[in-house]
Amino acid sequence: GSGSSGGSVGHSGQQDLGSIAGAVQARTGDRDAGFSWADLTWARSATRLPIILKGLIHPADADLAVQHGCAAVWVSNHGGRQLDSGPSTAAALPLVAQAVHGRVPVIVDGGISRGSDALKAFAL
Repeated sequence: GSGSSGGSVGHSGQQDLGSIAGAVQARTGDRDAGFSWADLTWARSATRLPIILKGLIHPADADLAVQHGCAAVWVSNHGGRQLDSGPSTAAALPLVAQAVHGRVPVIVDGGISRGSDALKAFAL
């Protein structure tokens, strides 16, 4: 039926989860959500392809990504869907660019809503 208890299936065929925890579980299943710098070290050893680390907002993480051999860092808050109150990419970009010191390219997505934002991003 279309009841509102967690786990029931509604008329649309979609599960009515009833909780944030249920929604996360439905999306991720049994996957391990953890990712460590050791995992990145393993990935570097497993391929000769360049690795671009996406989802960086904090400058210390960008510096660590470079230290761990990333070919580029990608400033992204994934559209703000993960942390509603997290910093915007426009606010994080200058700090990440400063932490990287030109050692690798810095890519940004989102947070650019006006031409002046684009000019500021290019200036970094």
